[in-house]
Amino acid sequence: MRLALWVALLAGVAAGCGGEKPAASPSAPKPVASVSEAPDGGLRTKSGLYLSNDQARFSVNDSVEEALRLFERPTKAYDIRELPEPLVSEKGLRAAGWAKGGDGYGLIVSNDQVIAAVATRAGRNRTDVDAAVSVYKELFSSVEAAPLEGKTAKYWFFEDGSHRLMICGAKTRKGDWTFTLALGEQWVMDRLRMDKTSALEDLKEAERRMAEE
Repeated sequence: MRLALWVALLAGVAAGCGGEKPAASPSAPKPVASVSEAPDGGLRTKSGLYLSNDQARFSVNDSVEEALRLFERPTKAYDIRELPEPLVSEKGLRAAGWAKGGDGYGLIVSNDQVIAAVATRAGRNRTDVDAAVSVYKELFSSVEAAPLEGKTAKYWFFEDGSHRLMICGAKTRKGDWTFTLALGEQWVMDRLRMDKTSALEDLKEAERRMAEE
């Protein structure tokens, strides 16, 4: 389906600020750039991180079928078949998943293994965000980084081995919250700007735009 579906999926990660995201800071450490540069080819590594709910559990390098069990596909949802812009030139990758309205679940797949998953839920409230965060904080407290918080958004990061879990809650202009869960190989997460350096940049940009309104 259209690349716009990935734009909608990733919108909540930008802390509610629209338009183009800024480039990565030149002073930031150089991330792994592609599958070929990633340890083990970016595949078949394991960590203790996972996404879960009452229906299923997903870990990096699970099959597409296993990953899709995590979030039930709603009726009349669009298929996600095209890669997000930062990954379109990457050979050997494909996309899977679905999107409907502000909700979606996108997968990045290599050799039939899911190396990153991004789930976004729109129209939620802060209680929904806090409830989900508390689950993962309890599960992965030993690998949790200090959260990053601005006036309109908050990010939580957990890293284990070559994998990263990011949670982002962003308050919209309507007053509700967009909630994003993402888990994947760190080099993929870096390319999707799901890292601490990019989060800080997006928080600063959101506050700058708020000050101009």
